[in-house]
Amino acid sequence: MVGGMSLRVEKTGRAPEEAGGSRMQFLYEVRAGEHVYRGTDLYAGVGMDVSASRMVGVLAGFLSKAGERYRSGMCPPDDAYPEWVYEQAYLNEDELAMASFELEEPEVFTGRFGEQEGPWASVVFLQGEDADAALSVLEERGPEAAIAHLAQWDFGDETEQAAAANGHVYKAPPVGTWDREFRSGAYHLSWNHSLGHVGLTRSIAGAAEAATPSERARQLGPASPTVTAGVTGHSIDARPEPLGR
Repeated sequence: MVGGMSLRVEKTGRAPEEAGGSRMQFLYEVRAGEHVYRGTDLYAGVGMDVSASRMVGVLAGFLSKAGERYRSGMCPPDDAYPEWVYEQAYLNEDELAMASFELEEPEVFTGRFGEQEGPWASVVFLQGEDADAALSVLEERGPEAAIAHLAQWDFGDETEQAAAANGHVYKAPPVGTWDREFRSGAYHLSWNHSLGHVGLTRSIAGAAEAATPSERARQLGPASPTVTAGVTGHSIDARPEPLGR
């Protein structure tokens, strides 16, 4: 039970991908009172071996986001779920977000990294539709690939200067109460599928570990950012205070 909702997920097999490989497919059931909704459009990332219990957390995250959409009035009647699912997701939004936090990807969320190798400069923070591409990379290819994707917005000294000018240099990486996080080299990745945001920060002290802009361009191709590098605008809980001037 998640608040007033009951969620069940069952593995049904593997579905082939057009680009090659396959991903695990799951049957899911959502119950609230006398209402029951069943679907089969729940998948793990390509090549990933994921347990049904972990996918309950993924489903809870999707439903939490559906509740957020219902609250903001963006719920057309012909959307992904019946309207009662959106309404119940809205009524149980906090419980769904917490279930997602507790069940989804527990091997990644292993605790706070603290103030190691700071200060930290914000590279980019994306939310809503702007975050969809990065969150898709994260889901399908993992946090290392998501860092490589977001590192396209890291322009070295220019990023550090922009972060300092806009008050986005921190003693510790900004992490929301329900965010997950992952550290690779000089980079720190934080994200929340349920709330639809993802952010990348870099240790200024460990800047030499990060690839230069020309190296990233050669590896990943040109970026087409929708957010100015270093100008973020975090709106998450428990953000560390910026460093004093």
